[in-house]
Amino acid sequence: MSVRQLTAVEREIRDALPLGRTVDLSGRLDQTVRAEVLRDLLLGAADVGAGRAGRSDRRGRDGRHGDPDRGSPDPDNPDGGEEDDGDGGEEDDGDGDEDRGDRDGDGGNGDGGDVGGPGPATALRLTRAHITGTLDLTHAVLDFPVRLRGCVLDDRLLLYGARTRQLSFNGTRFRGLTLSTASVDGNLRLNRCESDGQIRLIGTRIHGALLLTGTRVRQRGVALDATRLHVENDIVAHHPAEVLQFPPDAASRPFHCDGEMRLNNAVVGGAVRLEGAHLHNRAGTALSAADLSVGTMLNCCDGFHAVGKVDIGYARVGSRVCLEGARLDATRARGAARTGDGDAGAPDCGEGFDDGDEDDGDEGGSDEDDGDEGGGRSRGVALDARHLTARELVLRPLITPGGTVDLRHAALGLLRDDPATWPDRLLLDGLRYDGLDAAGDDGPRWRWLRLDPGGYRPQVYGQLAATYRAQGRDADARTVLLAGHRHRRSSLGPAARVWSYLQDALVGYGYRPVRAAGWIALLVLTGGVVFSLRPPAPAEGVTPAQFHAGVYALDLLLPLIDFGQEKDFAARGWTIWFAYFLIAAGWTLATTVAAGVTRTLRGG
Repeated sequence: MSVRQLTAVEREIRDALPLGRTVDLSGRLDQTVRAEVLRDLLLGAADVGAGRAGRSDRRGRDGRHGDPDRGSPDPDNPDGGEEDDGDGGEEDDGDGDEDRGDRDGDGGNGDGGDVGGPGPATALRLTRAHITGTLDLTHAVLDFPVRLRGCVLDDRLLLYGARTRQLSFNGTRFRGLTLSTASVDGNLRLNRCESDGQIRLIGTRIHGALLLTGTRVRQRGVALDATRLHVENDIVAHHPAEVLQFPPDAASRPFHCDGEMRLNNAVVGGAVRLEGAHLHNRAGTALSAADLSVGTMLNCCDGFHAVGKVDIGYARVGSRVCLEGARLDATRARGAARTGDGDAGAPDCGEGFDDGDEDDGDEGGSDEDDGDEGGGRSRGVALDARHLTARELVLRPLITPGGTVDLRHAALGLLRDDPATWPDRLLLDGLRYDGLDAAGDDGPRWRWLRLDPGGYRPQVYGQLAATYRAQGRDADARTVLLAGHRHRRSSLGPAARVWSYLQDALVGYGYRPVRAAGWIALLVLTGGVVFSLRPPAPAEGVTPAQFHAGVYALDLLLPLIDFGQEKDFAARGWTIWFAYFLIAAGWTLATTVAAGVTRTLRGG
């Protein structure tokens, strides 16, 4: 390759690269760096003048000629002091650690000694540069840390299929990032970035954490596609109370995604932290995390705001899914995208921001639908948690969700919610849980079960009753089962509905046995008064015993018990019809009590 004429800034970068020194262009008149020069410096493939021989054994290698499986002899410190402790959940955003090597002077041991690969201190540390052209590092193998801090790129950043040590782009602005099917040995730092184009992390493996604090991504359709992403530690896109002031005007902003954030089939060894994140996709789905696997927590709480559907269906979460203090709004989904009515929250994707301009055709087609997969079906669904598996679900949003909440066939250890923010539509069929914790609710929640627009579902009533019984709340369990039968009544035919009303009125479907005793007492008292005023005549051919009006009424009422009064005396006149009424009432009571007892013995 021919020798290029380097600018003063590019020569400074060339000389600093093998020593790991920071090149800070803040305040300089010339901040321009050509992307092709930077690529050649990183790959070690260009004849860049003096010092080439001394760097030839430290250059990065193009993955098409190098060994992509080559590892580092020091996995505990892969970037020589630039890595944080790897705990994405309590991440240092890198602004302090990344400068540690710079304070050690001209390199030497400032980056942790010999880490193998290109050289003992090789690293790209570039601050406030304006990179022109397309920085294409497709399939590159970079055995040293790369840090672009507060830089501006005119085009997409291409790292498709790359094998890297640690990548840090804190505070950098670019027109999209392609890092699919890549491998990052340490953390991938994208804190406070501005991406006016899609970020693709499809099939990528990150051996540390993915850090997105304060970042904003703008792209119609799918803005951040991390399908099949594998992260060994955490995904951190939260809004911390205290962050370092770089850049000063972006320190306090939350992670913001204008378009769909997609984590389908991703595997996260630690937590997914989206506290305070803002996800806006009026074209349909705001967060798509179907089949997501999380080792610890999935936090969409503390100011989390989603405009569009949140889909965590079939996700597996090791401990807790938290939606406390969240805002879920799917009522406006698809309207703005279809009508093009000047949505203030829509991304400004001008010419040159096409998300299909890179050669990613082999990435499994995850972006074929451009975020509209199931768009018609997702309308009005604020939270899709079908078949979710978690030890705990905290469903206490800040306000009532704007759309349906779907919990069908989810398996939960503990469900925490708040009756004040129950949704208008709640799908519960097949939902299983071991315990309930409702804020400010000590009574049975039969009204909660009536929120399902699908009508009567016997399983949901049985599940709630079983949970109450396990907690020792037998009275509440009976109330729930009674409410279930009343709900079922609306689906019965006319005759069955009449019989249902009778069972409810007489014995509460067997769950109110005291009510039967009350009916018997009332009928016996009434019968005693009637037959005292109009005593029956002695039966023919029988020597009657002494007449007792109350016992006579009781003998008529109880079909299987004989007190002898009914045989000795016969009602006369209009009391004959009253006697028939008592006999019919007795059989009705007996039948409903038997049905209720049978139902109770069968568990409702």
